[in-house]
Amino acid sequence: MRFLHPEHPGRSLRLATCMNLWPVSETGEGGAAEPIIAGLTEISLPLRDRLAAASACFGVGLWLPAATAVELAKCPDERARLIDFLVDERLDAFTFNAFPFGDFHEPGLKRRVFEPTWTQPDRAAYTLAVASFGLELAREARWEPGRHLSISTHTGGHRELLVGSDGAPMADLDSFRRSCAANLVETNHAIAGLEPGVGIPVVLGVEPEPRSLAGDTRELGELWDALDAAEELAGDAPAGARSIGVCLDACHAAVEFEEPDEARRRALGLSRERARSLSKLQYSSALRLDLRGGYPAASAKGFDALLAMDEPVYLHQTTGRTSGGQLLRAADLGEVAADRAKWLACDELRCHFHVPVDLASRGALGTTRDHADALLERVLAEPETWGTAELHVEIETYTWALAAAEVDRVAGIEAEYRHVIGRLASLGWKPA
Repeated sequence: MRFLHPEHPGRSLRLATCMNLWPVSETGEGGAAEPIIAGLTEISLPLRDRLAAASACFGVGLWLPAATAVELAKCPDERARLIDFLVDERLDAFTFNAFPFGDFHEPGLKRRVFEPTWTQPDRAAYTLAVASFGLELAREARWEPGRHLSISTHTGGHRELLVGSDGAPMADLDSFRRSCAANLVETNHAIAGLEPGVGIPVVLGVEPEPRSLAGDTRELGELWDALDAAEELAGDAPAGARSIGVCLDACHAAVEFEEPDEARRRALGLSRERARSLSKLQYSSALRLDLRGGYPAASAKGFDALLAMDEPVYLHQTTGRTSGGQLLRAADLGEVAADRAKWLACDELRCHFHVPVDLASRGALGTTRDHADALLERVLAEPETWGTAELHVEIETYTWALAAAEVDRVAGIEAEYRHVIGRLASLGWKPA
C-alpha cells in the first residue's frame, strides 16, 4: 500500500507487514517457492482483498530463510514461479527481512537468531541471495524510477556470540565491530554489482536490538564510526551503491527507553558529518509494566503476567528503569524471575515481546503503542531526513504462533493495518 501527502511532493510511503510470522519449511515438498506461496496465500491475499483497492498493489515484507533463498538462486524455475505469483497477485515485495537465517520459529532458537554473525561468510552469502531475488523481482515487476529495495539485517551479532570467520571466539568487542563493518561494506558493494542495469538501489539497513552489538541507537554510533572507517578503506563504491543505513525498530527503541526523536536522530546520524539513510521503519510494539507507587497487588499481578510470557523460542530482553533514571538490563525473562525484588523496585519494565501493534494493553500489561505512534510521527515530520524518496514502514509482529490456536491471524493483522492506516490518515498521509 502506498501513501502520499499533499505537503510533501515527491515523497511517498509504502506499508507492509513482515511475513516472518509463519514457520517456513526449508525442506518441504513442492519446491522452494511452495511454502512462501502458501503463506502469502493464507495471509497476504485475504489482507489484500480487505484493505487494498481492486486494482491496487498490496505491500508485503518478505522473509526468505537462507536455505530457501539459496535454493531459489539455484533453481530458475522456482524463482520464476514465486516472482510470477507475486506479480500476478499484485503483491509488492518492496522490503525483505534478512535477519533470521534459518527456522525462526524453532524452540530453543533464542540467541541463535543472530547466527551467523557478520564476521562469517554465510551471513554475506545469504544477504546477497536475498538481494539478488529482490532485484530480479523489481525488474520483472517493472518498478518505476525513484523506488528502492530495502533489506534489514542485524548489526553484527549477539554480545554473547562474538566469533570470527573461523568460528573461534573473539574477546575484543572493538575488533569484532570492525570486522563486521568491513564485511557489511564489502557485501553492500557486492549488492550494487548484482544487476546494475535494473536501476533500483538497495538500501541495506542494520537493525539495533537490545543486547546485540548495537543494543540501541546510542551504541549504533560506534558502528557508524566503524562503517565510516571501513567505507573509507574500501574506496569508491560501485555505481548505485549507497551508504549502509538503518532499520529502526520501534519495539527495540522502546525497550531501551529511547525517546522517539532522539532515537531517530541518532539512528540517522543527523548530528554527524555523514548522515545515514532510513532503510525502513519497523512499526512494532513491546510489553510494558508500570510499577510506580510501590508494590500494590495490581503490580504484582502484572509482574507475574510478564514472567508468564517467557517461552522457549524468542529472546525477550527486558529493561527496567528506576526512579533515579538508571536502567537495569536482562538478556531474557528468566533473569528477571531470578531476582524478583530487584526488578519490582523499578518504576517501569519494558520487555522485547512483539505484541499486536493496535493493542494498548494485553491483560494486566500495557504496551508501547504510544511510543511507536510517536516515532512514526517524528519520522514523517521530516521526510528530507529519510535519505530516500519513499519511506518503507513494516509492521512486524511475529509472535502470532504463540497465540491460542483459535486466534484469527488475518483478522488480527487487519486490525494492526487499520491502526497504522488511521495514524497515517491523522497525519495527512492518504492512500495513493
